[in-house]
Amino acid sequence: MVAGQSDRGRTNILYDVFDYFEQGGRVFVHCCQGVSRSTSLVIAYLMWREGQSFDDAFQYVEAARGIADPNMGFACRLLQCQKRVHAFPLSPSSLLRMYRIAPHSPYDPLHLSQKC
Repeated sequence: MVAGQSDRGRTNILYDVFDYFEQGGRVFVHCCQGVSRSTSLVIAYLMWREGQSFDDAFQYVEAARGIADPNMGFACRLLQCQKRVHAFPLSPSSLLRMYRIAPHSPYDPLHLSQKC
């Protein structure tokens, strides 16, 4: 992530990563040492896709990658995301959904549609 980039910019990049993951097939996620950045992305994806808590997603990733250790900044961001997602009580029959609205075409950026 670029220094000085807004939270909105970071979130948009994160959803672009999720979109890429959702295209199907296998994805190899890596960073320089495979300790913090890559594991944080996978934890974020599990929280978003599977509705897992930070702790559950971290334990899952740590079981697969024993040296997983998101740095303090990434861990704090993931915990903030968890608070936002679980900020309101849900009834047992409700399903939490998150939608991303994106430009339909780069030539017509004001024509928005749900990103599938």
